[in-house]
Amino acid sequence: MAVTNPTTRLDLFTVPWGKPEECHAIVDFPTAAAQVAAFDGLAAKGVSATKFNYIKKDQAFRIEGNFARFEAFNYCRYQNRDFVNRQGNKKWYYAFIDRVEYIAQDIAMIYITTDYWQTYQFNITYYKSMIARGHVKVKEDTVGRWLQPEPVGAPADYEKEIEIFSGGDSWVPYWSILSVSRPPGAGETGWVYGGYGKLDSMTGQYAGFIYDHNVIQKIIDAYAGTTDRRQDIIGFRCVPYWVYSKLKNTGWLVPITVNGVEINYCKENITMTLDTEAEIAGSTLACGYSPRNKKMLTSMCRVYIVYNYNGFSQPLRPEFIKGNSIKMTAEMRPIGSNGFKLKLKNYAKPAESVFDVPYSFEMQIGYNENGGVQGSLNRMNAVAGAIGNVAGFVTGAATGNVAGMASGLAGLVNTAGNVVSAFDSKVATKGNQSDTNSISSENCKFRLVDCSPLIDECGPIDDFLDLYGYAINEWHPISTWKHTRKYWNYIQTVDCNLKVNAPAPEAALIRSIFNSGVTIWHYVNNSFDSFGNYSLNNRETF
Repeated sequence: MAVTNPTTRLDLFTVPWGKPEECHAIVDFPTAAAQVAAFDGLAAKGVSATKFNYIKKDQAFRIEGNFARFEAFNYCRYQNRDFVNRQGNKKWYYAFIDRVEYIAQDIAMIYITTDYWQTYQFNITYYKSMIARGHVKVKEDTVGRWLQPEPVGAPADYEKEIEIFSGGDSWVPYWSILSVSRPPGAGETGWVYGGYGKLDSMTGQYAGFIYDHNVIQKIIDAYAGTTDRRQDIIGFRCVPYWVYSKLKNTGWLVPITVNGVEINYCKENITMTLDTEAEIAGSTLACGYSPRNKKMLTSMCRVYIVYNYNGFSQPLRPEFIKGNSIKMTAEMRPIGSNGFKLKLKNYAKPAESVFDVPYSFEMQIGYNENGGVQGSLNRMNAVAGAIGNVAGFVTGAATGNVAGMASGLAGLVNTAGNVVSAFDSKVATKGNQSDTNSISSENCKFRLVDCSPLIDECGPIDDFLDLYGYAINEWHPISTWKHTRKYWNYIQTVDCNLKVNAPAPEAALIRSIFNSGVTIWHYVNNSFDSFGNYSLNNRETF
């Protein structure tokens, strides 16, 4: 029988990582030469045998030496010199030491499991795959680019109010009489019918603005004059003061004095507008926290809510706001409208940019009710007393901690979605005093709040994104996502698409590493010191 010479090299040493399926972490190297050099350095601190018997993959082997010393190592590599790969190079195999068993004096048995990643990482061809999670390039970490729901969140318990539609009297209710006729003005004889307007603005109604609800009886008496025209009265309503003010300033009102009372009738049913623009914070949340990960500046952790206390509320997602401000326009016609439209001028979601906002107290007066005119008037006066007039309006009682009405996610929880969903109850509770008695400047004027989690809840969310990147759910080449950051990259794929020049079981295990989610620690500065050190600035340019 021929005698074979031991030609295998074996190195025993210690590494700072464990099996990928257990610790979900691997180490990559820029080149195969860098990998060999790095493990040469570790081997120099361990035990080496240059003439060892042939080692079979995943099988235990005997080794001579001190059992206690072998027990201190968790890793090994071996090179069967008679085995040459396709490139003509002697191949290194890397393996975890599962356990060391005492056999006899100076003899031990070492049990190993192949580290498939280190053994085959330079035998992999990557293809485009579904990237479920990963770290984006720092320069591509922009607000609005990455919007997939995250499994973490916190309630929006912090609010910062932003002033919009400045002007204390803008939303004061102003009385208006609606009718199908009006008394004659200067130079006119007889009652005037037909309404004012042009083309699509034509109307058969008149809107006459009144300073004080207390003079309404005098107006009714005027319509009941020599020729009873009370049947021409449709009713009374309120509009925001800014509608009247703009009509007056633009010359679209005709003043007529009736029974000593001046009524300003609308000359044309044109649309009046009121604009506002509110600057919004860019890189800082409402609570004052400046996140490292820009996704926190989207609806993951921030929502703007525009609302009033008369029943309207609407969340605005910051990722859809174009520019550094929120631009809004309120539109209302003086005739034939029980509310107005609120339009967002720089919001990237057209379907969510126009809202119908109720603003109405409309009291119908039925002349044919016989005494119903006076009865309706009494009901209207009762409401008007609660509403007030321009000179002395009621400030609404809708106060309190809006944030206290919030509900949603509590702490870091595994609930897919964004902070918009956490605001559902909050948004719904704003304006819950919607009724005719709440028509006041304080209830009807708009408010805008910047909402975010509390500052001590933002840190853990930011840390989570540092560790695990963003939810991506897009098709990309795996190779472009393996090394977007300096020290580590987290990547998780769906049905990982790659080819491994290795036996099928090994290839399947490598695919499972990516499908399960793995942190790839990069070999930086010729050292393993960065492994597991999440305190490093992983947003550095490399």
